[in-house]
Amino acid sequence: MILLLETNFVMIYAPLLEAFGFDPLEANACGTPVITIAEGGIRETIINGSNGFFLGDDNPVIIGQAITKFLKHPELVD
Repeated sequence: MILLLETNFVMIYAPLLEAFGFDPLEANACGTPVITIAEGGIRETIINGSNGFFLGDDNPVIIGQAITKFLKHPELVD
């Protein structure tokens, strides 16, 4: 799994009712930013604009727009 996280450009994480969420931490440990919804413990581990981005909800259109924006402007994440 580490190899996959290291070679990905971004991780999309949109769980509902997730208590903590280790997957975004693992992605960040591999240097992969995370696009996610502000749900559960993810709000404690993702710093918007630093190691990922928060979305308003899990609407697939909004997620797609965020992916497109990030692909066009990867410098948005430190």
